[in-house]
Amino acid sequence: MTLNLFGVDNKTDFRLGVQNTDNESDNYDVSPHSFKKHDMWLGGSSKPVNVHVFTPRKKYTLLTLYDYDWALHYKKMGASSFESQGVNGSKDFHIELTDTQLSIICYNGTFNGKISRITWNNWQTSFGFDIFSAKNRCDLGIAHTPLLAANAAASDEPVLYPVGWIPYLADWKRAILNNGPFFYYNDPSEIEGVGVLLGIFNGMMFGSNLQKETCEYLPFYNKDEGHYSWVLAPGGNIVYNWNDKLSLDSKNYTRHSELNAGKPVVCAGEMYLSQGVLRELYVELNDSSGHYKPDGGACFKYVLDQFSKIGIPSQNVQLYARNP
Repeated sequence: MTLNLFGVDNKTDFRLGVQNTDNESDNYDVSPHSFKKHDMWLGGSSKPVNVHVFTPRKKYTLLTLYDYDWALHYKKMGASSFESQGVNGSKDFHIELTDTQLSIICYNGTFNGKISRITWNNWQTSFGFDIFSAKNRCDLGIAHTPLLAANAAASDEPVLYPVGWIPYLADWKRAILNNGPFFYYNDPSEIEGVGVLLGIFNGMMFGSNLQKETCEYLPFYNKDEGHYSWVLAPGGNIVYNWNDKLSLDSKNYTRHSELNAGKPVVCAGEMYLSQGVLRELYVELNDSSGHYKPDGGACFKYVLDQFSKIGIPSQNVQLYARNP
């Protein structure tokens, strides 16, 4: 008999990791809100498969799994011993994690002829997690931050960078092809995934999602997965949006000009996030924006000032000026 963990469906804000102790080259990560398909055959008790969740505090082992004596053996975090579910023949299964449920789901039939799903409810609390949900971040007393007017006063009146003519014409052409004869920039609050930075909590940056009107963590990604686009609006808000590699490669991504409705900005670029061993947040910024072409050497100081106001120390920020 063989049991195959063929994928993980991650519907949370957390990164997951799957570890095959019998074959380390078989290990893989699952990004937040994504499904990762990957065949991983379970070994015996001495070489189990572990499923980890990476939270703002630390890495936890959610499940340990192995295959023995016509049964799937599993132990959830906090349990003192393994449980088992009989299996009649070879079976494929996958793991699904939501904000409230952890499930092992049999893909081709049932585990023992009776059930196709093993589920634990309220996994974050029942497993002993000490996690502060990103969705409750605004309950700290931080109201949703609206986009401020483009003519809001600034302490030393920074230079504003308008959208260049060539990028503007490209925006116009793309909009006409997709939406008809009339061109205008949408309100950023109407664009999926656009938010305003609010602060940090336990080493993770969080912001207000403008369309959903909820607070959210900004997940960590590897650089080859994409980047966060950002602009600093004249009113002081740092507006962001995640653009993954697929949308970037297909040219179907949110442009910098869309983050401030085509209006001039104080600064703009790309952002990458990472976390140190003590859960400290590190930020890498550049001024790479083909629409605005800001001078990072001149405008980064305003970004650092705003970061300081929301609790991000300048010593944790790396700056790279690309535009002349």
